[in-house]
Amino acid sequence: MKLSTRSRYATRALIEMARFFGKRPATRKELAQKETLSESYLENLLTTLKCRGLISTVRGAQGGYALSRPPETITVFDIVNAVEGNVFPVDCVAHQQECSKCDECVTREVWQELYEEIARVLHKYTLKDLLAKKNHKAGNLAPAA
Repeated sequence: MKLSTRSRYATRALIEMARFFGKRPATRKELAQKETLSESYLENLLTTLKCRGLISTVRGAQGGYALSRPPETITVFDIVNAVEGNVFPVDCVAHQQECSKCDECVTREVWQELYEEIARVLHKYTLKDLLAKKNHKAGNLAPAA
């Protein structure tokens, strides 16, 4: 299974937004510059993230984008599901009824276990955790937002 660039870029943009949580919204331009993304591509991601309830827009001269809830409550699983749709390696894990061989299939257990491990790892990390790691790597030991 390979995640698209949408997952990686959305996660990076949200980590940057976590830096401003509770302070001010981040502008599309500053997010694009900080993460070296095109503004049009980023706009697509931000629209998806807004529709999925992970971010909100703030109108006005001091407006921009903000996390819709605290960084410690948004996991990488939430982000990946928002931009990819789901992380099921095969359809029968999500929709057992769609496969006529599901009851006799010995490989379904493998796909189910794979999904559970992927979900476990993605649920393990929050935006707060990733922001702290980013700050540490940058040598900025200031506490995360």
